[in-house]
Amino acid sequence: MNTVATKPSINLQEIQNAILPADMKYEDILDMLSRANNALEQVEAYISVLKDELRIRLDEEQLSGKAVGNWGISKATRLSFKTTLEEAQALAATKEVPDPAKLKKLLAAGVAVPGVSKSEYIMVRQIEKEKAA
Repeated sequence: MNTVATKPSINLQEIQNAILPADMKYEDILDMLSRANNALEQVEAYISVLKDELRIRLDEEQLSGKAVGNWGISKATRLSFKTTLEEAQALAATKEVPDPAKLKKLLAAGVAVPGVSKSEYIMVRQIEKEKAA
């Protein structure tokens, strides 16, 4: 697996021992976040390679699952449909569901909507600054 990293990977021990002082600058926190995301991408790629190898071995043995020591390996299948609404209607395979966009507008207008939960999260993306000509 060849990966090109723009910055050195963050050490997991560094994460465990990290103390974020209250006066730490945004830039420093974002740098740490960037390095952590890079490390996570590398670990996820490594996990993907290992899972691919397990899938290949199960396929070679024509198995859908196997117990190995204290581990259970099973191959799952998820279907993804690109069926058009018209095709699904012709097969009588449609259903009515709540419209999230309309419910969101009602909620924003102050209407009490039952069954609503709210979660907040931070999104961080890298911004490429335009180079001055």
